[in-house]
Amino acid sequence: MEPSIQRRLAIRFSLVFIFLVMLSSAALAEPPWRFIVTADCRSESASDNNGVNVTILSEIVSEILKSNVDFFLFAGDLAIGTTDQAEQEKQFLTWRKTMLPVYQAGIPVYIVRGNHDASSYPSCITAWNNVFKDETTSGGLDYSLPKNGPLTELNLTYYVSHKNALILALDELRTAMRSIDYVNQTWIDAHLATNTLPHVFAFGHFTAFKMLWDSLGDHPAERDLFWNSLENAGARTYFCGHEHFYDRARVDDDGDPNNDLYQYVI
Repeated sequence: MEPSIQRRLAIRFSLVFIFLVMLSSAALAEPPWRFIVTADCRSESASDNNGVNVTILSEIVSEILKSNVDFFLFAGDLAIGTTDQAEQEKQFLTWRKTMLPVYQAGIPVYIVRGNHDASSYPSCITAWNNVFKDETTSGGLDYSLPKNGPLTELNLTYYVSHKNALILALDELRTAMRSIDYVNQTWIDAHLATNTLPHVFAFGHFTAFKMLWDSLGDHPAERDLFWNSLENAGARTYFCGHEHFYDRARVDDDGDPNNDLYQYVI
């Protein structure tokens, strides 16, 4: 794939992206609705609020609560990360505590891991699962993620069907079955093959097209399979983070603007 990429770039310290789902001819019966997506709220050290930028994340929480959104997506790097499982859990708990008003408001929170959330494998997955779990039986809230992903990536990779849209939440970090900067293409292909919803969104931590740091674009053949699978399924948007600034890229690989996907770095 040798696409042309048109970009619109703006530097931001913190960006909350509010996405309004517009109507397609296949979904005219569904009124418009919207969601918020952002990423990378880690602080610069573990000593700073357990590795979480609580000040900015609290502002994001306020924006979520006042914006009348259907759900919230977070594309990884919740905290600075650590190789110690207990400390990693403290960092995730700080993130969860800061997000508590959103959970309490009944607004679904869908997250994936970033590279700082996976600094020690497999202890990082254990820490993740120990924090993002259903605690309703003990009087708490349900912080778990949908358990409909690959068997080796439960609570990590999953999908959400919401009204007229399918949302793919993609863990792109190291698991027992694959290495870093890859998606589970077999699962993606199988699920997209059965999808009947007109809108498809996907989000993960890494860019698909390489910018500054590590990326799905470091593996162009596998990246192209992933990108083409989204394009063929009618997706038009892939959300990611990792780069710490905002960038919108329209990827044109065949000269037809009607099937182009946009990569949003948020």
